[in-house]
Amino acid sequence: MTDKSFRIVTCGEIRTGFDQSLVKSNLQQRYKFSTEMLAKVLSGQRVVLKSGIDREQGKRYLGALADAGLMCLLEPMEAAVGVAAPTPQAVRPAPDVPRPRQWPQPSGQKSSRKNIIVIVLLAGVFLAVVALVASQLWRFVENGFENFAMEEGIEYVEPPEHPLPFSRTPRYSGSEMQNLYDLLDSRQYAELTTLLEGVQEEFERGPGPNLDFREIQAFQTFSVPYSVRKELHDEWVEKFPDHYAPYLARAEFYRGLGWKSRGGKWASETSEEQFSGMHHYFDLALIDYTAALERNPRLLVAYDAMIDISRAHNSWQQDELIQQAQALFPASYQLYKGILLAKLPRWGGSYAEMTSYVHQATAYSDQNPDLVMLYGKAYVDKAWYARRKGDYQKAIELYNKALAYGINGSVIGERGEVYEKIGDLDRARDDFRYVLELNPDYSYAYVPLANVYFKQGDYDAALEAIETSQCGMTKYSRDLNCWYGTKIQFLLTEKKMDVAKAYIASANRYEAAAQTKTYPKGQSYNRIAMQHQFKAPPGTKPYGLTWHDGSLYLSSFRGAAGVYQLDPETGSVLNRAAPEIVYDQQYGGLASNGDSLLHIQAYYDRNMHELDAATLESKKKTFLYTSRFHLSDIAIHNDHIYAVGYHLDSDLKDYRLLKFSQDGTLRASFRITPIRGKSMSPGMTSDGRNLWVSLGSALFKLDPDSGDTLDAYSLSSEVNALAWDGRRIWAATTRRDILTITPPL
Repeated sequence: MTDKSFRIVTCGEIRTGFDQSLVKSNLQQRYKFSTEMLAKVLSGQRVVLKSGIDREQGKRYLGALADAGLMCLLEPMEAAVGVAAPTPQAVRPAPDVPRPRQWPQPSGQKSSRKNIIVIVLLAGVFLAVVALVASQLWRFVENGFENFAMEEGIEYVEPPEHPLPFSRTPRYSGSEMQNLYDLLDSRQYAELTTLLEGVQEEFERGPGPNLDFREIQAFQTFSVPYSVRKELHDEWVEKFPDHYAPYLARAEFYRGLGWKSRGGKWASETSEEQFSGMHHYFDLALIDYTAALERNPRLLVAYDAMIDISRAHNSWQQDELIQQAQALFPASYQLYKGILLAKLPRWGGSYAEMTSYVHQATAYSDQNPDLVMLYGKAYVDKAWYARRKGDYQKAIELYNKALAYGINGSVIGERGEVYEKIGDLDRARDDFRYVLELNPDYSYAYVPLANVYFKQGDYDAALEAIETSQCGMTKYSRDLNCWYGTKIQFLLTEKKMDVAKAYIASANRYEAAAQTKTYPKGQSYNRIAMQHQFKAPPGTKPYGLTWHDGSLYLSSFRGAAGVYQLDPETGSVLNRAAPEIVYDQQYGGLASNGDSLLHIQAYYDRNMHELDAATLESKKKTFLYTSRFHLSDIAIHNDHIYAVGYHLDSDLKDYRLLKFSQDGTLRASFRITPIRGKSMSPGMTSDGRNLWVSLGSALFKLDPDSGDTLDAYSLSSEVNALAWDGRRIWAATTRRDILTITPPL
C-alpha cells in the first residue's frame, strides 16, 4: 500500500533566475492559481499546497513547481518513526555507592594531649603531601597519557599483500560549500533545504565510495563559527520546523562554537570560563541533533558529531551512541574514523579498544575495502607522539606501518612533513607530489611542496606550486601572504634580485585577485553585473534615488535641479518639482517611508524633509542631530532613519553609517572601512534585511545593527545613489546612467 503521508509546503521563495511577475504568470497559466492563492503563496508565509500524497507524487509536484519558478519542500505530515534518537539531556542516575565504613565511636574517655599533638602533626604532613600531589597532578596526567601511548603495544594484524589506495572520495568541493553559505546569507531557505536533502538522499540510496564523507562534509560546512549567521539559522528553523536540515545545520554551528570556546590546549591550560562556554554550546547542539534525528533517524553526520562531542561532554553517553550508529551504518569508514578519534589514549581510550572497533568494522570490508585502512590509525597516533618527543625516525617508521594497510594521502602528507623536518628534502618532495597525484584538489599540499622546492633552490618550481595552490582557495589567506613576505625577504637578503622581482609580481597579482575575491574575515569582494535601463533626464546630476509606489524618484544636484518622478519602464518624467527645501540647489539623498518621500540636503545641512509623493512639497522637517558630518543619503530600516556620510576633516577617509530615531536623535555611529572605494556622494538603500552602501565603484552590504560589512562587490561604474524595488537594486551613476543590480542577498 502506498504511503500517502507527505505534503508540499512553500514559503514563497522564488527560484534563482526567475522574478515574481514571471512566477505569477507561470502559476496562473499552467496551474490555474487564483489571484487570492497567488497572494497567499507569495506572501512569505508558510503555505501547504498539497497534502496526503506519496513521495513519488511529491517529487513530481516539486519538479513541476520548480519549473514554474516556485521553490517548495516535500515533508512528512508527521515525524518519521525509526530508530529512537538519543536524548542528550537525559542524565543517567548516579550508581548506588556503598556507604563508607564508619570509624569506631569514641569510648567516652578523653584523649591525651600527646595523642592530639601527634594527630595534628600527621594531619599537617598529610595536607602537605596532598598539596604537592595536586600541584603536579595535571602534569602527571598529561605526561601519563603521552608515556602510556608511547609504551602501549598495538595488536599486530597482518596487512594486505597489496595495500589499496584510498577510494576516490566524492568530496564536497569548496565551490559547493561556498554555495551553501551564499544560499544561507541570501535567505534562500527552501533551495538550501532541497539541496541538502539531495545530498542526504544520495547517501541513503548508496552504495557508493564513501558517500558518507560527502554527507558529513556538506553539513559540517556550517560548523565554521561565524556568529553573524546565528540569526539566519534561527530563521531557517522557524521557516521549516518539520524538516531535519535546519536543525542539523544549526547543531553543527553550535558544535563549532563549542570547540572554539574550549580552545586546543591541555585541560590544565584551559580556563573554567572556556569549559563553561564549551558545555553551553554543546548542550544547544545536542538539542538540535536530537530534533534532527527525530525527523530523520538515518543522519550519519548527527551521530558522528555527537560522538565527537562526547570526547569532552556527556562522555557517559559515548558507548550508547556508538552502538546505535554501528547498527545503522556498519560499513561507514567515516563513522569508524570518528569512533577511533574518540577512543584515542589522550581522550581516555586505548589502542586495544581502538583495535577492537577496527575488528568490528572490517567484518564489512567486502562492502567497503577502505575499512582495512583503519588498522593504521593507532600507528598514526603513535607517530604524533613520537614527533612531539622529537623522535622523527620513529615517527617515519610508524607512518610506514600505517601505510601498509592502505595508501592514504593525509598520512603520506604527515610523513612528508617529517622528512622535511629532518632535511630529507627529496623524500619530502616525493611525498607531497604523491599526495597531489592521489588528490589534485588537495590545495594544502602545494604549500609544503613549495617550501621544499624553495629550500632546494628551485625557485621557479616553488613559485609555480604556490600559484597553483591559489586556484583552489575560496578566501584570502594571511598565511599565504606571510609566505610571500618571508621568501621575498630571503631573496633580497641573498641579492637574488631577478627572482625577488618575480615573487613580488606574483604577490601583487595574488593581492589584487584576493581583493576581487575576499574581504576581511572572509567576506567576498566579487565583481557584480549591472544592467543598463535608461539615461536620467538631460542636465541632471543624480544624487538621490528611491522607489515609491511603483515609480522611481530621482533627485538632481544643481544643473537641472529638483526631484523627479520617473517611469521605471521607460525613464520618462512623470512629475518634477524643485521644492524650496535646500539652498544653492543642493538636492541630495532620497528614501521612502511607505507613505511619503524623505529628502536630505547634500553637504552641510542636516535637515530631513518629508515630501508629499504627489506634489513633492514639504510636509514636515526633522533635524538629524550630528556634527561635522556630510550626510549624503538616507534609508528607512525597522523604523529607524539611517544616513551615510563622511567626516568634514577626513579627506574622504572616515565614512560613517549613522542611525537615528524618528525624532532625529543619534542612536549609533559605525565606521565603514572598505578595502577601496571613495566618493563625495555615497548612496544607500535598505532591502528590509540589510543596508547597501555605494562608495564610488564599490558596493557594500552592511549589518544594520552592528555596521559590520557582510559582503563587498566591485562595480563597473561609479555610483552616487541607490534604491530598492523589492527584488533588485537600482543605481544612478555620475554619467546619468540608471542601472539595476541583482546581488545575492
